[in-house]
Amino acid sequence: MANNYDVHQGISDLAKNNTISDEARGHFTKGSNRTEELPEMDAVPTDPVFLTVLIDSSGSMDVCKEAVLESHPLMLNVLRESQIAGLDALFVKQDLFNTSRQKLNSFTPLSSDEGSDNVTILTSSNYSPDGGTALYKTLHSSLQDLLVMLSYAQKNDLKPQASVALITDGKDTEGEVDPRVIRNLLQELREQKILKSCVLIGLLNSNLTQVELEEIRNKLGFDTCINCGQDSDREIRQAFIMGSHAIAAGSKSTGRTIS
Repeated sequence: MANNYDVHQGISDLAKNNTISDEARGHFTKGSNRTEELPEMDAVPTDPVFLTVLIDSSGSMDVCKEAVLESHPLMLNVLRESQIAGLDALFVKQDLFNTSRQKLNSFTPLSSDEGSDNVTILTSSNYSPDGGTALYKTLHSSLQDLLVMLSYAQKNDLKPQASVALITDGKDTEGEVDPRVIRNLLQELREQKILKSCVLIGLLNSNLTQVELEEIRNKLGFDTCINCGQDSDREIRQAFIMGSHAIAAGSKSTGRTIS
């Protein structure tokens, strides 16, 4: 890995370059007094794609923990088959979230060969569902890290693209961030031809209906919404795989129910 990059500075530089608006800069420099680890990109043969994966680890996910542990490597393996991964230009960052955010790994190139990269695989030792659902707050801070990568790539005369995948079984419980701030930033990146896809995978249950999932999708401005039953291991596996295909293809506005 290379050195670290100041998050506040990286976001501010994007505004100076007119990649994001001053309004977005104001929202996303809040709470950005930290650094983000940078990947080596000197040998990348093409413009990179930065993928942020957010996985719910709130207490309610415990009922489907084993299905998530089975499905997560399947999701990554679909991405390994993509052309951009074959060029070592797909950089994946993964965060878990419950009441707060926990980083699984910083932006790391995903190899086409399973087991030959540093992208973390979920296991029973690093995935222990507990607590609430800081969905908006986590997405906000994860997007700060993504913006830093975009800024860093631009400084290296690259034209980066970005994708976001969000997996959850419930509504936000912690507040602190207005989802409109997230939606507006995603729209700006979409208009700049930077944002490839935003995929929301919802595990439906008594506390998250299909209607409520669509409300989350609309609030955040995500392109694709895939929903499945939280009590079906098969549906969860299929949803993770479908989500990866949508990411790899660059999704359009769709909704899909698995049954």
